[in-house]
Amino acid sequence: MKSLFIFMLGIALGGYGMYTYKQNESKPKEMFNEQLKNLHITPEEVRADLIKTGEVVREKASNAGVGISDARILAVIKAKYILDHDLASSDIQVEVDHGDVTLSGHVASSILISKAISLALDTDGVRHMKAQLLLK
Repeated sequence: MKSLFIFMLGIALGGYGMYTYKQNESKPKEMFNEQLKNLHITPEEVRADLIKTGEVVREKASNAGVGISDARILAVIKAKYILDHDLASSDIQVEVDHGDVTLSGHVASSILISKAISLALDTDGVRHMKAQLLLK
């Protein structure tokens, strides 16, 4: 009986995950491009930062009085990378310290660096972002 309950719970959570993923997948590409411009993480800006300093650093205005645990931030960012078909979550390491996120590893293009940064910055609790991602 217990295993049947766990199985049904797994199906329900999987269905909810797929529903959420499909909702996010249907966002227009224009919204994504606008977000890249607002956060200054267009592929051109990422390339320029990588050439200049070897890393991409961005700040995000923090919400006053909001304290979200680093473990939750880490889990949400990794889940976003797993659900994204373009990003290989195993190639990107994520570290979180008091809302300061550091990404390291390898990706295929500067567009994917922008995407990884955008997904991480779009996570509640993230205050500061440093991407030390290298191109494969």
